[in-house]
Amino acid sequence: QLHQTVKETHDIGILKKAVSHQLSGLVRAMDEFKKKEEEREERLQGRYENLIDKVEQMEMETLKVKSHMEEERLRARTDPLTGLPNRAAYDEQIAQEFERWSRYKTNFSVVVCDLDFFKKVNDSYGHLAGDKVLRLVAKVISKNVRATDFACRFGGEEFVVLLPSSSVKNSIEAMEFIKNRIGQTKS
Repeated sequence: QLHQTVKETHDIGILKKAVSHQLSGLVRAMDEFKKKEEEREERLQGRYENLIDKVEQMEMETLKVKSHMEEERLRARTDPLTGLPNRAAYDEQIAQEFERWSRYKTNFSVVVCDLDFFKKVNDSYGHLAGDKVLRLVAKVISKNVRATDFACRFGGEEFVVLLPSSSVKNSIEAMEFIKNRIGQTKS
């Protein structure tokens, strides 16, 4: 339109007004465009901030779920009476130890402990007394094994201890020591 006006107008005053009018229209159009772009930028910024908030919420929820899953996993692998790992934990641990043994051919011992005459304790003194004995034995075992060893309640009155890098002789000595400690323990 500006080009057409320049081409058709021969009076400089009229041309000046027409050009000024056209430029004012351009400036208004540019201002409107700029305003709409700023509004669009604000909306996009709001959406971006909203998305960031949602991502942060999702991350927090993910951490909660992971923590809950780990708690449940730990609960599923722990004997509720003694607090020792249970048979499911043992299954995982023995698989790891067997893999380590297969790879490095180092010694490791598996010790199965059974409380003699435990049924008599339950029959004579009741299950509460039997539970107390199991907790006491579990406590003595866990306090007297190395940090690298693995002790668990296998079931009933049976306990299993895995002793990585232990010879038969050392394992027997360690279990004799624990047996003596259990014998010396008072309620």
